[in-house]
Amino acid sequence: MRIYDILHFLKQIFFPEWAKPRIRILDSEVVYLVGKRSGGRGVGVIGLLLHCLGKRFFSLDRLATIVSVLIHLILFFLLSLLFFPLPFEDGLLDVLVRTGEFVKSEVVSEPEVTLVEPVTPSKENASGGDSASPQEQQKNHAVEYEIITNQDEPLEPTTSSVIELPSETSIDIKQQIGGSSRERSGFQFGGGIGDRSNESRNRLTGGADGKRGEDAVEAALAWFAAHQDKSSSNQSGSWSFDFSESCGRCRNSGTHRSRVAATAIVTLAFLGAGYTHEKSPTNKYQKVVEDALYYLVTHTIDTDLGGALNHGLEGMYSHGIATIALCEASAMQKSSRKNVLRIKAQDALRFIENAQDRVGGGWRYKPNESGDISVTAWQVMALKSGKIANLSTSGIVFYKVNDFLDSVSYNGGREYNYLPINYNLPMSEQPRGNGGDSVWTSNATGLLLRMYLSWEPGLVELDEGVRIIAQRGPLRTANGDFTCNLYYAYYGTLLMHHYGESYWSDWYGKLRDFLVKTQSKNGHEAGSWHFPDSYCDKGGRLLNTALAALILETPYRYLPLYRK
Repeated sequence: MRIYDILHFLKQIFFPEWAKPRIRILDSEVVYLVGKRSGGRGVGVIGLLLHCLGKRFFSLDRLATIVSVLIHLILFFLLSLLFFPLPFEDGLLDVLVRTGEFVKSEVVSEPEVTLVEPVTPSKENASGGDSASPQEQQKNHAVEYEIITNQDEPLEPTTSSVIELPSETSIDIKQQIGGSSRERSGFQFGGGIGDRSNESRNRLTGGADGKRGEDAVEAALAWFAAHQDKSSSNQSGSWSFDFSESCGRCRNSGTHRSRVAATAIVTLAFLGAGYTHEKSPTNKYQKVVEDALYYLVTHTIDTDLGGALNHGLEGMYSHGIATIALCEASAMQKSSRKNVLRIKAQDALRFIENAQDRVGGGWRYKPNESGDISVTAWQVMALKSGKIANLSTSGIVFYKVNDFLDSVSYNGGREYNYLPINYNLPMSEQPRGNGGDSVWTSNATGLLLRMYLSWEPGLVELDEGVRIIAQRGPLRTANGDFTCNLYYAYYGTLLMHHYGESYWSDWYGKLRDFLVKTQSKNGHEAGSWHFPDSYCDKGGRLLNTALAALILETPYRYLPLYRK
C-alpha cells in the first residue's frame, strides 16, 4: 500500500469530521488534502502531513482526539508484535532478530563448489520403501556431485568447529557454537556441539571405564562400515534396517523400510565420534560419511513445504533424523559457506516448520498431522541443530511446541503422555506408545524438550520429574537379568547430561558398563547390540547399535545446557 493511501486510511479512522474536500494552495498547486486527490501525489502527502501537524491537531479543543490517536497507535504497535517472527534464543525470548548466515545464491555461486543438481528420486513404492527404478538408479549413479570441495587444501586433523569445553569453573559458553550466554538463577545457559576430537573424547571419558566405552564406540562404527551399501546402484552409501538380504550372518534384522532413516541415524553415530566428510590423517571414515551424506542429499525431494526426506510409512521420523544429520555435518565442517549441505539442511528445516500441526503445535507421521511426543522430539532436536549450525529457524514454531507439551503433560508438568490427553478418559486409559517402557520414554522426552525450551534446574516440576526418572534408572530386570530399552535410555541419557548434578554420573556409569558388557564380541555381529523390544525391533540390530553408540558418545557429543 502506498504511503498516501495509508495516511488517508488513518485519517478516515481518526478524523472522520475532515471528510469534506478542503482546498489549500501549496507551492502554487491546488492540492486536495482529503477527498479527491490531484495529480501531485508527493505534494498531497506533504500537505496531509502538514495538515495533521497543524493547528487543528494541536489545538486545545482536540485533546480528546490526540489522546485517542496515541492510544490507537500504541494498540497498533502491540498487535503488530504478534506478526513478527521473534526468535527463540535457546529457550529465552530475544527481541533482536538473529539471522542465519545462510544465503542460497552465495553458496551456489562459490567458485570452489562443483555442483550438478542431482536427479530427484521417485516417490517410494506402496510398501513405504525409498528405492528407485533401474533407469533412475542409472541416472543417479551417473551424477557428478561433489560434497568435498577443498581437495587442494593441506590435510589437517579433524576437529569440530567449536572450542573444547573447559572446566566448569571457567566455562565461557559464549565461545561455544550455539551460543548466547545468560545468567539465570545461578545457572549459565549454553549448549551446542561439543569438541569431538580424540583429545576431548579421551579427556571427557577418561579412566579405564571410559576407555572401554570408547573402544565399544569404535567397534560399533567398524560394524556400521562393514554393513554400508557399497553397490553402484541408487542405494550406494546407505544403510538399511532390514539387512537380511545384504548380510546373511547377522541376526535380528529390522522391518522398517526407510533407508533414509537408517542412513541418517548411523551417520549421526559417525559424526558424534568426530568423523566427518572432510579429509584428515585421523579420519579413517571420511569416505563412509561422505557417501552417506551424498545419499541423503540426493534423496531430498523438493516440495512446496521444503526439502523432504520423509521416506517411509512413518515419514516425519525419517525427516527429523535426516535433518539433524545434515545440520550437524554443516556445523562441523570448517567452512560455513562451503557447499550444498547448508542448502539442503536449510530446506529440510523449512519442511519441518511447514509440517507442524498448526493447531496443536506438534508433529506426527505426516505433515500437519496432530502430534505425538516421540516424532515431535526429533523435529525439535533438528531445529535446535539448525540453530547450532547458524541456519535460519522460526521462533514461532518453538512457541507452538510449548502448547503441544502443555497438551500432553500431567502431574503439574512432571510427567508426559504419548498423545494429547483426552480428559474424558482416566489416566490409566490414555493412549500410550508402543513398548513396555513407553510411559517412561514419554516422561524423559517431555522433560528434555522442556529443557530445550527454557526450563532449568531449580524449577520444581523439572527437579521432581528428573528425580523420578533417575530413581527408576536406565536399566530394568527381565527374567532375572538386566536389560535395556535403548530408546528410553537415549532420551534419559540426554536429559541427565543436560540436567547434571549427581544424577548424570550415576546414570551414565551404570549404562556405559552395561553396554560394554552386552556388546557382541564374536563373529560378524561383533561391535553391535540388540535388545528385544516391540518398538526397537522395527529397527532391529542396526537401530539398537546406533542408539547405543550415541548414548556412549553423549559426554562429548553435546555441551550441557546448564552449568553452575
